[in-house]
Amino acid sequence: MPLESGHSNKVISGNIAELVKAGHPQAQAAAIAYSNARKSHGTDAGELPVAFIIYTAGDLILWMHCTDDGTWSFVGGGVEENESSIQTAIRESIEETGHVPQSGLSLVYREGNACVYTCDDGQFNPVLNDEHDGFVWATMADAPEPLLPAAAVQVAAAGMDLRE
Repeated sequence: MPLESGHSNKVISGNIAELVKAGHPQAQAAAIAYSNARKSHGTDAGELPVAFIIYTAGDLILWMHCTDDGTWSFVGGGVEENESSIQTAIRESIEETGHVPQSGLSLVYREGNACVYTCDDGQFNPVLNDEHDGFVWATMADAPEPLLPAAAVQVAAAGMDLRE
């Protein structure tokens, strides 16, 4: 069953529904559909090494509003030369939020050149740089839209509750 190409919420939701109808579990269907969307959008994590932090405070997640495309995502970015993924995640956190992770980082997802960490530091107020023009602490069920396709894949792969 070929998936529809594109990265709109309508295309992603349709692909998830088709995959579930074909017998895939919901989380797996979401991960496949968002991976397809990420590739359609030209933001496949396999292109360049990247690292992200999903900050949590109980059931709340820190969502960052991206200035350049208006999507919501997490703290993170590209790995620089001679830098590990965890060093990248910490550097990006300092650059994008002014926050140094306090409770430690746990690797929850690795695919190709992408690493995703979680950190349960509780709520804090990020000091934004020019990459983000807003933030919100929200549950997955109340996640802001539109999500960067890769962000939804990371949440699903990290075992968090992904809702359409």
